[in-house]
Amino acid sequence: MKSVRTGAVGKVEVVEIERPVPGPGDALVRIRACGICGTDVTFINMGGIPAMAANPVARAAAASPDQLVAVVLGHEPAGEVVAVGADVTGLAVGDHVVVNPQDAPSGIIGCGGEWGAMTEYLLIENAQHADRFGQLISHRIPFTDIEHAFDLTLTPGAAEKVVVTFD
Repeated sequence: MKSVRTGAVGKVEVVEIERPVPGPGDALVRIRACGICGTDVTFINMGGIPAMAANPVARAAAASPDQLVAVVLGHEPAGEVVAVGADVTGLAVGDHVVVNPQDAPSGIIGCGGEWGAMTEYLLIENAQHADRFGQLISHRIPFTDIEHAFDLTLTPGAAEKVVVTFD
């Protein structure tokens, strides 16, 4: 599947990564829209993130804590649930969701975490806990509209932002 990460200074790369497989307590979300915020733009302009702020895998691969390493982008996602583990309740295939990027057990989604939301599919670990999602959303609202509303809710006074879609 495709995922977006930082490349050289001022550049992004679309890379192929393995599609995650949800475990019994997880969910898999097909990302339909993801906002680009100032944090993503900062990482693009820097050409990555200092290894000391990255996920443990990236930190271990870096020669020094100050070395810039590629970072997966995106932490403002909305999408459709495409798979749920056997232990997940209150969430079903086909549900439209806004994902809470702050509560991933493996680290924040985007911003140096193992997973970024500018990807085709996003693994939501421990999805049986309601706080893993911002909220379920109506099927009648376009994902791009939801993404702008989500962003404005989290960032009071924010201006319109670019939204990446994978349709």
